[in-house]
Amino acid sequence: ALIPIVDHYFKRLREVTERIPNLWDYGVIGTSTYTTSLASSLFLLKGIKDKNPRITTVMGGGIFADDLALGSDNLDTLVAECSYIDHVVLGEGELLFLKLLEGELSHKRVITIADLQGTTLDMKDVPSPDFSDLELENYYHLSIEGARSCPFQCSFCSETIQWGDYRKKPMDQFAEQVVELSNRFKIKEFFMGDSLMNPYINPFALELIERKAGVLYDGYLRADKPVTNRKFVKLWADSGLFRVRLGIESAAWNVLKVMDKMTTPKVISDVLKTLA
Repeated sequence: ALIPIVDHYFKRLREVTERIPNLWDYGVIGTSTYTTSLASSLFLLKGIKDKNPRITTVMGGGIFADDLALGSDNLDTLVAECSYIDHVVLGEGELLFLKLLEGELSHKRVITIADLQGTTLDMKDVPSPDFSDLELENYYHLSIEGARSCPFQCSFCSETIQWGDYRKKPMDQFAEQVVELSNRFKIKEFFMGDSLMNPYINPFALELIERKAGVLYDGYLRADKPVTNRKFVKLWADSGLFRVRLGIESAAWNVLKVMDKMTTPKVISDVLKTLA
């Protein structure tokens, strides 16, 4: 029963791709790939390369922070068996992709942040997402990020592998971007795509309230001591926070300790009560 569904999906994916205007005239085509979209990315890039071998194909995305991390057998297999992928970009991609397009890194198959001596993008230079070419009636929220990476070092997590050092936007700029997107696209709901909102949520909430933004948002929080503060949580709710996603991982103290979670079952319990 599953095979016809999968077959129909890939046929439709090919049809949708081939309807993109002037697709075969592009010089470079890339995918931002995650574990759940790896098959689709491989399918697209192979089909593009088969039809026009002159197009340069590039793959980057979050999958290269975990399943296809540098040094893994999985990455070696991808590079060895998928000759239709010309370049693989590991880590934060904007500067790396730009250098690739400019020709500085075009001689390398696998490109990493080490090729820029660890240089990453300043968050004040990260523009608002561009949703202008999407059919937004199919979406119930917009997504944006206020920060990259994570200030914590949980032993199981790949965020710092993907993004490097923790950085956040100036909160006045971030709030203004949210308001501008909401007004432009007439959508009030937002999902914050950051690893965690904890480091910036207080000043961000104050900025939204000052602007009378009238938006609703949700995202990820650590179940830490500050989230047991009811005044803080009330401030967030007043600014539009209506849901949070908690990475609790375990209710066992010894497991949390091994994970370097820096919290306790008691704090987690208090967080749940406060948010409720």
